[in-house]
Amino acid sequence: MGSTDRKQIKSTRTAFSIVERISSTDGATVSELAETLGRSKSTVHAHLQTLTEMGYLFRIGDEYHVGLPFLTLGGAARSTDRYQNLYRAAKAEIDDIVDQTGERAQVVVEYQGEGIYFYQSRGHRYVQTDSQLGTSVSLHSTAVGKTILSVLPDDRVEEILSNSELQPRTANTVVDRDELRERIETIRDRGYAYDREERIEGICCVAAPIECGPETIASLSVTVPTKRASGEYFEEELPTLVTNVARVIELNTQYS
Repeated sequence: MGSTDRKQIKSTRTAFSIVERISSTDGATVSELAETLGRSKSTVHAHLQTLTEMGYLFRIGDEYHVGLPFLTLGGAARSTDRYQNLYRAAKAEIDDIVDQTGERAQVVVEYQGEGIYFYQSRGHRYVQTDSQLGTSVSLHSTAVGKTILSVLPDDRVEEILSNSELQPRTANTVVDRDELRERIETIRDRGYAYDREERIEGICCVAAPIECGPETIASLSVTVPTKRASGEYFEEELPTLVTNVARVIELNTQYS
C-alpha cells in the first residue's frame, strides 16, 4: 500500500471520527474536536468545511451538528435484507410495550462486538438518557448486551470479551471477566437480564434476547428510573413482558 493510499485511509478515519464525536456530544467546536481527536485545528476545520458543504453537518455559532442526510443513510441501513424483517416485526411490538408501560423501550442489535440502538420508542413517563438511534453501547455494561452475549456461541463471546476493555461505567459495572461469564450463564438459564445502574446511575433495564438468525442477534429492553426498579413490576411484570414480546418478534421475523 502506497503512502497516498495510507493518507486517504487516515483521512477517512478522521472524517468519521469527527462525525461520531459530534453525534455523541450533540455538537462540538473546532477546538473541542481537535483536542479530543488529537488532530490539528486546520485538519479538523478542513474536514468540517467539506462535510458542511455536502450537507452532512451544519453550523450554529461555533458549534457543528449532524445534518439530516444521515437520516437517509440510517433508513437505508435499516432497510437492508439483513435488518428489514426485524424492523417490521419489532416496531409495532415496541410501540405496544410503550403504550402499556409508559416507559422507554428499544431494540439493540449486535454489530462488530457492540450494541447499536436500532429502534426506540418513548412513553409518557420515560426517562431521558444519552441513548438514541445509532448510539453504540458496550455489551458488558447493559442488559441488552448481556442477553446478546447469552445467545451467542461461546467462541464468539470469548472473542468479544478478549477484544473488549470492559471499562467501568458506574460502580455497579461488572468488569471481571469470570464474573461476567457467570452472569451470562445465569441469563442463558432464565432468558432475561437486568441492568441495575451498570451503565448509568439512576437507570435500570430489563432485557430479553431476539434471535433472528445466525447473522442477526438483537435484544429488546425496557428502561426505567431506579425509583420504579423494584417490586413485582420490575422483578416479574417487566421480565415476563419483554420475554414474551421478544419471542413474538422472533416468530414474526422468521415467517415474514
